[in-house]
Amino acid sequence: MDLQLEVKPLQIQISDLVQAATTLTVDDDVSNEAAFAIRKELKAALDKVTARESEFTRPANELLKKVRDVFRPIKDELNSALLHIQSQTSTYHIEQKRIEAELQAKEDRKAERNFNRNKNNPLPVPVPVHVEIIQKVDGVAMIDRWVAEIVDIISVPAV
Repeated sequence: MDLQLEVKPLQIQISDLVQAATTLTVDDDVSNEAAFAIRKELKAALDKVTARESEFTRPANELLKKVRDVFRPIKDELNSALLHIQSQTSTYHIEQKRIEAELQAKEDRKAERNFNRNKNNPLPVPVPVHVEIIQKVDGVAMIDRWVAEIVDIISVPAV
């Protein structure tokens, strides 16, 4: 069935009505009444086109419904399994956060005990030591030729 052949008569029927509607200018009571009449005809034509369209799409919609009904149980099982996995992972993450918080609280209590213990027996405070800075010598020394003397390695004192 060629849908273009089915739609063509409908297009011909509405073309004059659409032309009248698009060229209409409402500027007095007579044209206002004409606009309401055209509006009523346009709605009737739209209802007729929608009904004709439904005649063509109804079998496809019914087939689509049957296909979805066949696949629905499988999809429901998969969605149920996904929800179960999501629930399990969520429970695991909540438990991990609880354990982490518990360990952090334990470390905080231990640090507080150590702080209180050290408050009573403070550690010695390091005293700054003054170190004299040796000034650098300005200038550049260059030696073109180096002279070395070989000595007995055993007689060299250990540093």
